[in-house]
Amino acid sequence: MLQKIIVPVDGSDNSIRALEYAVELGRKFDSTITVVNVTIPYDIAKLPPRIPRNEIEAVKIKEAETEAKRKTALAIAERSVEELGGYAKIKYMPLIGIDPAERVVELSETQDADTIVVGNRGLGTFFAFILGSVSSKLIQLSKIPVILVK
Repeated sequence: MLQKIIVPVDGSDNSIRALEYAVELGRKFDSTITVVNVTIPYDIAKLPPRIPRNEIEAVKIKEAETEAKRKTALAIAERSVEELGGYAKIKYMPLIGIDPAERVVELSETQDADTIVVGNRGLGTFFAFILGSVSSKLIQLSKIPVILVK
């Protein structure tokens, strides 16, 4: 029970609270925790062949910004765990995908995880209904329990 926990993080306070909760669970159950950050790929190869040079440069800049956000999110997560006193059975994993919820569910299935611990974005009922959220989609798609941390 709760031997493998997956925690998606984006660097937000909510995702860090979820990570802190997962570490507490991990300590109680001697769990392995996988912290993931999913970024959307920017594939220059898929651009039309006659795209202006300035647009190619804009895509490269966007790709670099995305990579920096990923590194920042995982660094924030790692620092937060260190501030909690560390945790030995934890790994940090970058993932690439168009849909973060789908990638996290795929990972949970391949790693035979027991639960996913995710932060609540806090959009409120109306905005969550209109915009959707990763946490809502995880709850719908996942075959394992999803713990939503507020």
